Amino acid sequence: MNLKRHYQAIFIFILCLLPGWGIAKDRLNISAQKEGIIDEQAGTITFKEKVLVERSSGGLLKTDLLNLFYNKLRKPDKAIADGQVEFEKDGLIGSCGKAIVIKSQNTAELFNLVHIRYYNSWIRAHNVKYNYQLGNGTIKGNLKNPVSFYYESIDPQTTKQNIVKGNANQIYINQQKQEIIFQGAVFIEGVLSKSTLQTHHLLVNYNLNKEIDKAFANGAFKLKQENRVSTSDRAILDYSTEVITLIGNARVETEKGILQSPRIEMYMKSEKGLIKAEKDKPLKIEIELE
Repeated sequence: MNLKRHYQAIFIFILCLLPGWGIAKDRLNISAQKEGIIDEQAGTITFKEKVLVERSSGGLLKTDLLNLFYNKLRKPDKAIADGQVEFEKDGLIGSCGKAIVIKSQNTAELFNLVHIRYYNSWIRAHNVKYNYQLGNGTIKGNLKNPVSFYYESIDPQTTKQNIVKGNANQIYINQQKQEIIFQGAVFIEGVLSKSTLQTHHLLVNYNLNKEIDKAFANGAFKLKQENRVSTSDRAILDYSTEVITLIGNARVETEKGILQSPRIEMYMKSEKGLIKAEKDKPLKIEIELE
């Protein structure tokens, strides 16, 4: 079982979810079924009913109501789409209850039942906000519904369908620091690998090739694999060496017994077993005899 291959997929998918819709220089063609209202004094144009926005570079947006706001130079700077909002771009299809794009701030924000699909993969959230200049974004759930995600692909080694799914209260993206943070009730499941990962806070560092370098879990870490259950206060997952370090109340339970120590190092592949427990620290092993 290879954790690196199965959990790698979901991080790449999240990075690809938020394209620069409406930020780059482009030409927009806008039509509406009912009317377009121009308010010169307020510097706004309002389009009502079955509004369609088409980009010359590709992509479209549909909404019930669209308000465009002009800046002092009489150039469009802000757009608010309200009602049922649907958008498409480069294979990505999304919907939400409201969307706000501010060109001068390089930001876009989606509200209310945000659903973004990219081929057979999707993410659902209550609120999505992204800064295209800085490469920073926040994906949030609410009290009733956390952020949920689903990624589907074909595993290159086994040619079997690989599904990675999960949820978290919030997800933060920082492309300058090359990191993604999953915050609050984090749960990630690899269906093909038959594994689940749970923790309160998960920081993932990736390289320029969008490959995971390390992941740092903090708070009630639990990793369930096909023949091993590992828990600790904190954990470091090093994908270059494929080693997991359990820190604080570390415990590993297998069919052969239970190992407990303040610190335990083990291979990601459960069939390769443990490396070592912390030297010169109390060690407890429970072994069941038939």
